[in-house]
Amino acid sequence: MPLHDEYARVTPYEIAFPDPTRLDALAAAVDEEASRRALDAHDLDGFLGLTAVGDFLAELHGDEIPRVALLEHGTLVFHALHSRGVGTPIFLLSTRAARHIVDNAPREAPEPPAHAGYLQLPQHLFWTSVEGSAPESVDGAFWTVAAGERLHVLPVTGMRPDRPGFGTLAVPGAPLAHAADWLHATVREDGTDYESDLPGAELDRLYAIRSVGEILKLMARFFAHVAERPGTPGRAPEVVAAGAPRPSVMPFMRVDG
Repeated sequence: MPLHDEYARVTPYEIAFPDPTRLDALAAAVDEEASRRALDAHDLDGFLGLTAVGDFLAELHGDEIPRVALLEHGTLVFHALHSRGVGTPIFLLSTRAARHIVDNAPREAPEPPAHAGYLQLPQHLFWTSVEGSAPESVDGAFWTVAAGERLHVLPVTGMRPDRPGFGTLAVPGAPLAHAADWLHATVREDGTDYESDLPGAELDRLYAIRSVGEILKLMARFFAHVAERPGTPGRAPEVVAAGAPRPSVMPFMRVDG
C-alpha cells in the first residue's frame, strides 16, 4: 500500500472549516466574552463553556447537538481557532522521519514548534481502531498548548475520499512538563509500542496506535525531532496523479529524517 508523504494532503481544517472567516468572527467573539467573564479561552473546559462557542456549534450542527458531539466538535473548534491564531502551522512528517522517531528517542528537548498546529503523518502508516469498529488510518493530530503548561492533542482518523468528514480520538490534556518522560516511555505492557497486528502489517511496516500514551509519546518525539530538524517549506503539486490523495492548498513544512 502506498505511503504518501511527498506533499500535504487536504487537512481536516480545510474540510471542517471551508470558510475560515467564520473562525475569525468566532475568535473576536471568544476574546470579548472571555475578557468580560474573566475566563481563560486557552483552557479547554473554559472555552467549551463560552456562550459564543455554544452558539457557533449550534449554528453548525443545530440546537439539539448531543453532549458527546458538543465535546467532540467543540474540541475541534478549540484547536482550529488556536491554530489559526498562530498562522495555522502544518507539519508533514516524512515516512523516513516517522520511522526514525518510532525507533529512536531524539536527543533534543520536546519543545513544540508553535503554540498550536497540525501534524500530518504519512498516509496509511499509522492505524487505530475503536473496539468493535474496523481499523482506520490516522491522518495526523492537532495540538494546542494551554497557558504554556498543558498539552491538548486531537488525533484525526478516517480521512477518506469515499466518506464525508472524519473521526477524532479523545485524548485528555496532559502536563507539557512531562513530555521529556514520554520520549523514553514504554507504553505497552505486552508487546512493542506501535506494533501492529493488521494482516500484512509486517510487509509494509505499518504501525498501530492503541493508547493515549502512544499518542503522547509520538507527539513528544515529533516535537524533539522538529526542534533538531525544523523542516523545509513544501509545495502542492501542480498535477496530481490518478489515485493520489487530494493536496492541501495551505502552506506546510515537510519534516524529514
